[in-house]
Amino acid sequence: MVLGRLPFQRAEDNMWKQIGGDFKYTGGSVRCWIRAEPMNVDFQVDSASLIELNPYSNWKSHFGDQIKRVRTNPLRVTGGLPAGCSPGSTTIKVELTRHEFGFGTSINGKNFVGTTSTEQKYRQFILDNFNWAVFENDHKWKGMEKQRGRVNFGVTDDALDILLAHNFTMRGHTLLWNLMQSNPDFVKAANGGILKNDVIEREDYMLRHYVSDIAEWDLCNEYGHNHFIEERTGDREMLLKEFQKAYSVDPRPEYFLNEFDVLRNSLLTSYISDLGEFLQKKNAHVGGIGIQSHLRELPIDPEVLEKRLEIASRLNLDVSITEFSSHSRNVYVRAAGLEQALTIYFANPKVHCIVLWGFCDSFGNFADDFFLFEGPNLTPNVAGNTLMRLLHNDWTTRETISATSTRVDKTIPNAFRGNYKLTVTCGGQVKAEKQFYVGSGSNTVTF
Repeated sequence: MVLGRLPFQRAEDNMWKQIGGDFKYTGGSVRCWIRAEPMNVDFQVDSASLIELNPYSNWKSHFGDQIKRVRTNPLRVTGGLPAGCSPGSTTIKVELTRHEFGFGTSINGKNFVGTTSTEQKYRQFILDNFNWAVFENDHKWKGMEKQRGRVNFGVTDDALDILLAHNFTMRGHTLLWNLMQSNPDFVKAANGGILKNDVIEREDYMLRHYVSDIAEWDLCNEYGHNHFIEERTGDREMLLKEFQKAYSVDPRPEYFLNEFDVLRNSLLTSYISDLGEFLQKKNAHVGGIGIQSHLRELPIDPEVLEKRLEIASRLNLDVSITEFSSHSRNVYVRAAGLEQALTIYFANPKVHCIVLWGFCDSFGNFADDFFLFEGPNLTPNVAGNTLMRLLHNDWTTRETISATSTRVDKTIPNAFRGNYKLTVTCGGQVKAEKQFYVGSGSNTVTF
């Protein structure tokens, strides 16, 4: 059984590396060892440890308390009643309108701007329920530039304009992909200096076209599994050069690694942070750790998932859950996996966004065991209802204060951070409104 991997290592890196993994102990003796490939490679081991993870007696309570600590702050609401308003007939409504945390989804650009009834519902659902988005396929090289030099931004820009007009934060997926078959035919056929130039041109036109529009980019997708560009160019420094090139074109976005086999299992849990550390030491301007989370082995062990995330996020970098899905043909098991995983991710202070990798069965080329909403009306199933409860009930702030005197002074102890609207209503009429922001520390809004 392979517990962990460190692919594409080099002696000249001259760095200590962390490798590890996890397994479920079922009794008897256990032997663990480290093996290099090829077998004649020599290496040193500094230390090793084996720790037991004990299950939580109440995971909801544990992570719920953690969410309060890392995602909420006290909010004091104070002020005098408007003229003509009396206690007993006046209410002050305080409502979170946009979460500081990123809750997002991948989208199909063509369907997002489509005109059919289902496409319009799809677009409105995204605008009503999320604040981050990423194009599922529209930004990938294979679809954008099928012939060298002929780039088609197409309907993607139309969709992007709508999202930006609604104050969405955008992820870009992906500038480059090291999996050969996920590239245009002319790239698959290239090598050496020609391929290097193709890579440079790709980064250049994408970053100049989308200047200021994309907050964070997946720079080179799934580098831990594939090394097509390095192998074809013969240059093992290509990843470093790709990060440096991107930063030189546009230093404003954050440039992310993006990898799987980090949370679903432990194969690359240590590797993703090791690679990030290597890039940091080489001044590559790596901006964050992107972690895919397609959970197919349900139910999950919360303490194990928490530990994997802790190891993968050990650097002082933002972490994005870039592709989330919970897979089971049993929709109740799917819903339970979704709630556990999203709760664990939301409770980790390094994680700043969670992006669903699709959510409905109407659009996208997805397996049929993870949908949350079904049919032309996007009707929520059990898992969809779970998501709506988390986003619009458990992880939001909505408080109505009934005035009992001419002055109001009340503290909401756990207000989620983000943009708020305060509304003062008297006798059924709105008398005052105020927009404000709740951030870290203590917050006061006065009306």
